Amino acid sequence: MIPTLNSERMTRLLVAGCVIQIAACIYYWLSLAENGYLPSPFVYDKADTFMDFFHPMYWADEPGRYTEWGSVYPPLNFLFLKGVRWLLFGQVHESDAFTLRDSAKPLIPYIVAAFAAAPLFVFRHDLWRGFTATQKALLFVICLLSPPMLFTIERGNLIIFALGFLALALAKPGWTRTFAIGMLINIKPYFALYLVAFAISQRPKELVSCTMMAGAIFLLSGIMLDEHFMEFFQNLLQFSQDQILFSPRELLDLPSSISAFSSVLRMYLYFVGNLSIVGLDIAAIIPLIESIKWLAILAAFFSLGFGGRRIPIETTLAATTIAIANLGVWVGGYSFILYVCLIPILCRLTYYRIYLACVFLIFMPIDVISMYSENLGTRYAYLSDITTSVDWQLSLGAFLRPVVNFVLLLVITFEIFKNYAPSRRAMLKSLRGATPEKMALAGRMGLNLSSYLQHDLMRPV
Repeated sequence: MIPTLNSERMTRLLVAGCVIQIAACIYYWLSLAENGYLPSPFVYDKADTFMDFFHPMYWADEPGRYTEWGSVYPPLNFLFLKGVRWLLFGQVHESDAFTLRDSAKPLIPYIVAAFAAAPLFVFRHDLWRGFTATQKALLFVICLLSPPMLFTIERGNLIIFALGFLALALAKPGWTRTFAIGMLINIKPYFALYLVAFAISQRPKELVSCTMMAGAIFLLSGIMLDEHFMEFFQNLLQFSQDQILFSPRELLDLPSSISAFSSVLRMYLYFVGNLSIVGLDIAAIIPLIESIKWLAILAAFFSLGFGGRRIPIETTLAATTIAIANLGVWVGGYSFILYVCLIPILCRLTYYRIYLACVFLIFMPIDVISMYSENLGTRYAYLSDITTSVDWQLSLGAFLRPVVNFVLLLVITFEIFKNYAPSRRAMLKSLRGATPEKMALAGRMGLNLSSYLQHDLMRPV
């Protein structure tokens, strides 16, 4: 662990972070009291609060969850919500998800408390041995009061329950890690990217065991839930290909990927027409942004391939998690809450100061700086239970967070290349390993010299 983490300076910085988060929460509270709704970065549809929780909970007891609603939630989520619904409501059946939320109104504080308690599981593992109890407490407050966490709680998104499993995957090797990754994939399908990372970094044992665990959980939960559960894959494919699934306001509430910019420009091009920005047509800017993003993600996975098993598995998982958050708009700003699990891993790396600066900037309330405001008219606000005039703000965070997240991906990719890719000397040593005896043997086997050398160069060092 980095020695400076035990310094008083680090503790003072964390205290300052807590003060900033508390001040921001006071601002959110005053804004709610004055306007009847939460300001940016919270979702612009003020009637949709907690509906990421109550929509799937309603469909957990409906047979058309995959065929009619077109759900992209794996079956495990519905089984969990069926149990929660039975505990909260018993056998009561409501006509739709909004009515279900109304029935749960007296229980909302307990649901919020359960969501808020989820980050506690992150700080219980051995990963945090280099941190003092005071520092862990301060980090918990910073994480809990951060815009990404408050946004997740306000939406009621189930990714909050991935925190404990990700912390478990980073802290505990063996079958515990295998089970945790299997659960993560069955909470949010994009965690399957861990399997790609294992394949590229030459970890066949982890690849096979985690694939089998995730597949077993999926099949078992699907059989228990719904005969149509295999429709999940078709729904997921359609969801990932829908270019206009989210409105521009939704995309810019709390984006995690620079794809939010290209998606907004794509919608403008589709509905309004072409536009020139700094001398470039948006028809050219859109593929440019996407190309830069995918090249960076490919570079991250190439770095894992070059480093292979020399890279600690915790670093592999951390880099893949950052790549997941950069994938696209369908991942969402919720994914930022996963970064609290990465802090002790990032602190062990060479450029830990850059990583911590990026993570803390993502967690800070930079959304209080509004760059544009638009009145949406009179709308219903759930939290105040009134109909009021709603203003939507485009904040600094909508631009800064995706860019900072992209920089985070670039820096960790560079570090993995620098520290773990085979050196030139190692590659030359591998080349010199092609002795005359080996060449003669290769010739007797019917291999020509060039194919032999190519094979020998690809051998792991």
